[in-house]
Amino acid sequence: MSIHQPASSLPADARSSMKRFRRSWSRLAALSALASITAFSDAGAQLFEFDDPTLPPSPDARNITHDASTGLDWLDLTVTEGRSFDDIVGNDGTDELGPGGDFEGFRYATAFEVTGWQNGPQANSLYANFSFASSFASIGGFPLVRDFMSYLGCATGANCGSHGFVQGVCVADDTESSPRWARIEASISQGNDFGSVTGCSFTSPQTASPTNDSAGSYGHFLVRVPEPATGLMLATGIGGLAVLAHATTDRRRSRRRAG
Repeated sequence: MSIHQPASSLPADARSSMKRFRRSWSRLAALSALASITAFSDAGAQLFEFDDPTLPPSPDARNITHDASTGLDWLDLTVTEGRSFDDIVGNDGTDELGPGGDFEGFRYATAFEVTGWQNGPQANSLYANFSFASSFASIGGFPLVRDFMSYLGCATGANCGSHGFVQGVCVADDTESSPRWARIEASISQGNDFGSVTGCSFTSPQTASPTNDSAGSYGHFLVRVPEPATGLMLATGIGGLAVLAHATTDRRRSRRRAG
């Protein structure tokens, strides 16, 4: 008689414990495999990517972007593309952020964590890493937007090889009762490559639907704080990863030119 018990038949708290263990182990394994980690953006921000196999995959096989300036792990927007706000927070009866959920341990990022925009200097944030100091639509913004999408992803079917867009839902504060959304887009205008960025300030996303009507599909700005032991290794690893920054940046630029 087999003593193996399928994970799906375990109680929710047991499944949650197993998932946390696997998640911590996978992050430690990812850090040890330096060759699989992409370090730092063109703007010199302290970002690097790795894959957490306990989570749904992303198209580039690196579904997490870690930001050393804030200590947050950001889930790729493409991982949650096609899922509604109601699905993520449990308004449909399945809380994907809670124990046993697909994104256990994550929460919605606030608009401030996404943009860092405030009265005065821009705070450390996701946008600050890519030099998004304010909303813009400009020729000069094109490479910045493309760099952002190389980390956080590009919406399915959005001509991602050369341009593309991505949309993400955040919350206005630390509650889940005030969803907002942002759009980051690389497009062509009057024969020129343009990049455009909005704040996470558009109100009333279609919470029951994975699309914003004609605006297209959206993902979700989800973040987590690594467990203390993993966080220490992440911080320590950044020093060693810094030596990879120049080569990695060159590869990213070459990949964008080739695209």
